[in-house]
Amino acid sequence: MSPLIIPIQTDRSELLLKIESFDLPNTFEDPADVLKMGTSEVCDVSLERVSEFDSVDHKALHLISHMLFDFIERNPDNIIYFYCDDLHDLPRSRHNQSLLPQEYRSRLFSALFAAETKRQNVRCYVDDVIEFDLGDDKRFIHLIYDKGNTPKADVLKAELDKFNK
Repeated sequence: MSPLIIPIQTDRSELLLKIESFDLPNTFEDPADVLKMGTSEVCDVSLERVSEFDSVDHKALHLISHMLFDFIERNPDNIIYFYCDDLHDLPRSRHNQSLLPQEYRSRLFSALFAAETKRQNVRCYVDDVIEFDLGDDKRFIHLIYDKGNTPKADVLKAELDKFNK
């Protein structure tokens, strides 16, 4: 799959949503795991800030969830890999101040994606959150996939768990 670049623009945010395939043979230690993935592609999602706004607004975040929902709808055999970074500030309410920025992003993303699937009246997608505990810090990766791809997602999760030690 060639990279897909989707511009997202609101009054307070201007971003590029990039979706591109992982190079699976270089991702897995065991070549047999690549074969277990079958024709599924693992698609990396990244965000690139185009303008220098202070933070990404909630309207842009809703658009991102909608675009990812639309992508998985059109490509149901693929698995989306989304790493929640903490490079750009997101406004947080007082009761969320105790969360690490990346944990807040992860929870917010899950809530927005769940709202999008509910709005679309679709229940066949999984938003699997993998948490990496790094002592004083945590990292979060989301795998989004059709429930029918659970065995393939499990292969990918097992490979990612090797790094969570």
